[in-house]
Amino acid sequence: MSPSDSNLAISDAEFHILGKETEPPTLLQTTNFLYDLNLIYEFSRLGTDPAYSGFNFSRYVYYRDGRPLQDQDRLHVIKLRQESPLELIATAAAASGTVIGAVWGMVQIIEKISNFRLNREKLRLEIEKLQNDNKQAKLQSHIIDEEEALFLLHRNGAYSYIEHTGERLSESPIRVEECEITIKKRVRHYGKNK
Repeated sequence: MSPSDSNLAISDAEFHILGKETEPPTLLQTTNFLYDLNLIYEFSRLGTDPAYSGFNFSRYVYYRDGRPLQDQDRLHVIKLRQESPLELIATAAAASGTVIGAVWGMVQIIEKISNFRLNREKLRLEIEKLQNDNKQAKLQSHIIDEEEALFLLHRNGAYSYIEHTGERLSESPIRVEECEITIKKRVRHYGKNK
């Protein structure tokens, strides 16, 4: 069955992040904050998504073109507000839950650099619901849990890059004040609209 004649279950991870600063940040500080958040997501994605299992981490991953993610696997900005507090809403879509490993990588660093805890139980329930929905739709998928994601990040060499970037983020004058990560299932219709 091809995408043109079927519905494909898709999971979306929505990242809603509020950043707080004590004084107006420079443009460089703001772009570095956003770039580092993006790097943590992309390193986590490259380290856990089976589509990128052959990727080798090196110092070149910090370059703009150093991460071979397909556009559909990157974060997409839904909202970006640069006033106090800075607000970012970004989503990442993935067929049959491949984005979940990147979610767990983001959770690790955000909890490490901030003074709050994400609602892990709510996140786990949303992931479990996604897994059940995929089973009912008879999609062959494996949605990894947090332990497996951490194993893959270490094994594939991503974790040290994630930690280093998290350290840079913790030194930013913009602090992650709040973060909510939501997993949603949706159905995209391909082909002609009916």
